Amino acid sequence: MMTSFWLAALVMLLIASIFVFVPLISYKNKVSKAGQTSNWFHAREQELAKEYAAGKYTEQEYQEALTELKLTTKDELTTVQTDNTNTVVDSLVYKPYLFTAVAGLFVIVSVFYINKGLYQQVDDWQQTLAKMPELSKKVIQNLDSQVSEVELREFALGLRTKLATKEDHIGWMLLGRVLMSLQDVDGAISSFEKSYNMQRNNVSNTVSFAQALQMKGEEFEIKRSLSLLQEALTLKPNNELAIILFGEGNLMLEHYEAAKKGFDFALQMLDKNDPRIGAIQDRLDFINKNLEPKPVVTTPFIQVSVNISAELKNKMAGFHYLFLFAKIDSMPMPIAVKKLPISTMPVIVTLSDTDMMIPGQKLSDYKTVSVFARLSVDDNAPFELGDWQGKQINIDTSNSDVINTVIINEEYK
Repeated sequence: MMTSFWLAALVMLLIASIFVFVPLISYKNKVSKAGQTSNWFHAREQELAKEYAAGKYTEQEYQEALTELKLTTKDELTTVQTDNTNTVVDSLVYKPYLFTAVAGLFVIVSVFYINKGLYQQVDDWQQTLAKMPELSKKVIQNLDSQVSEVELREFALGLRTKLATKEDHIGWMLLGRVLMSLQDVDGAISSFEKSYNMQRNNVSNTVSFAQALQMKGEEFEIKRSLSLLQEALTLKPNNELAIILFGEGNLMLEHYEAAKKGFDFALQMLDKNDPRIGAIQDRLDFINKNLEPKPVVTTPFIQVSVNISAELKNKMAGFHYLFLFAKIDSMPMPIAVKKLPISTMPVIVTLSDTDMMIPGQKLSDYKTVSVFARLSVDDNAPFELGDWQGKQINIDTSNSDVINTVIINEEYK
């Protein structure tokens, strides 16, 4: 605010300076020009006298040159005097505007200061300092339970003034609590932190500091609050508010086990008629629901052990892929299929809904299926010349524990 005031005042001062100094500089330039003309006349007159004495001019020529010099100088001085006269006239014309500009500057600066100046704030501040003893009794000693927001703000202003003169950890803690009441969380955190840095063993301030950090609701501040609460509980293990805030902080971080321990301990500490018990019990109910084991939803699948006949053991090098698929007689296309590179036999492969071939046709939709295992000489699934396959029919899809065996023993011819 003061910066705006001084900038505006500087601008107005520059404008007024233009009205004052520009005419003055112009007048001085014209006076200087008249002086230069007079000096030139006397110098030239002396030169003509010397030249006449040396015989360069006759009497008549000398008189004519002297007359011409006087006429030329007279014209120059007449022009300068005319300009000076105009300057004086202009000055007389400009004076009202100059006075108006100065008066306008004074009025504008005065109005600006009345509206933007800090005199009113300074006056309010002085009045607040005068009321500090009364405010202190009302806020600190709580002689009157009805403390208005205006009174809290006045008390905070006075307290800041005293702390600026002499810092005290109790004063900063008190300011933090007042700012918390005014919903100024950032200001409260700053005040609590100053008190904490001055006196780390003050459990009451440490707990208030942690509470303000939790009100920010950000992960870093919550983790810091839990660290502060652990310090406080080390110094005073039965601090009820610290225990409750410890559970609350862990709940905000979704650390349900630690939160449950904190709230359970709080219930043991609190009196049975404490109004906070209901809120704590609600939180415990929420935590217990989240700690209940979630039912595991499993997708039905079938297990198939694929093996080969004895005559194929020496021919495996000629195959590239193993295709395993499930189908039913009424559909030409497989329901589920897997394509695997050739590996050592036997191999156990599973088929489930995730292996469906046709969208909307899931393996679990059918009670029984037939399973085919096919060795292919290329990367194509159709049964072609040189391919071998085996099958097992009527496999129960709901029995995932059974390993069904398929022997590849049939050659396509």
